[in-house]
Amino acid sequence: MANLKVAVVGAGSISQIVHLPVLKNLEDVEIAAICDKDKSKVNILSEKYNIPNWYFTIEDLFKNETLDAVHICTTNLCHFPMSYLCLLYTSPSPRDRTRSRMPSSA
Repeated sequence: MANLKVAVVGAGSISQIVHLPVLKNLEDVEIAAICDKDKSKVNILSEKYNIPNWYFTIEDLFKNETLDAVHICTTNLCHFPMSYLCLLYTSPSPRDRTRSRMPSSA
């Protein structure tokens, strides 16, 4: 079975403490890219987890990568816009949660 190509969007505590360590330990998963506006976090995490590609905008991520899954590890307020961009650039885009602070978009 081929490895799943995964990207992590957000380089904050949830991605550092939960998502990246778990993904790194899964045999059939390749962390293909990381995306965050904080360049120093992206550089540190890409080196620590051997992530070959990094981006500072989600649009650049989707324009340059072919992915099987995206982990959205941003603040809750950003979940809807990021999920929407996933839907625009990929199909299908399953998400593990759909919490949003905007009732009209939940």
